[in-house]
Amino acid sequence: MEKQISYINNELTVNEHKLIFDYDVAQYRCDGEQVFVRLEIPTGIKLTRSAVRNVFAISRTGQIIWRLPIPVLKEFPKFSPLPITSIFLKDEALFATDFMGRIFRLNKNTGEGKIVGATK
Repeated sequence: MEKQISYINNELTVNEHKLIFDYDVAQYRCDGEQVFVRLEIPTGIKLTRSAVRNVFAISRTGQIIWRLPIPVLKEFPKFSPLPITSIFLKDEALFATDFMGRIFRLNKNTGEGKIVGATK
């Protein structure tokens, strides 16, 4: 079954199941049974640990499977978590980049991440 996905502002619809997020949907990618969603974090807000958890995995039935865990930087605890600015799929793996250009490979089942490079 092909997924029917649409969004307007902070409302995402997956196969007629509507989800409403705190912030606008900026981007989504589909892989198998999951839809990975990145929310746009507005400028000028305080970057709380909750606000930087701006990536979600959604099932085809519209259920949230996971939200980006905090901290995503377990091996570098002195780095502050920052909002994810891009998500992409490559060779069936999920990757994300943050505001500082760090590239994370995210576990598609849990959202746990590991730094694998940098864009800058």
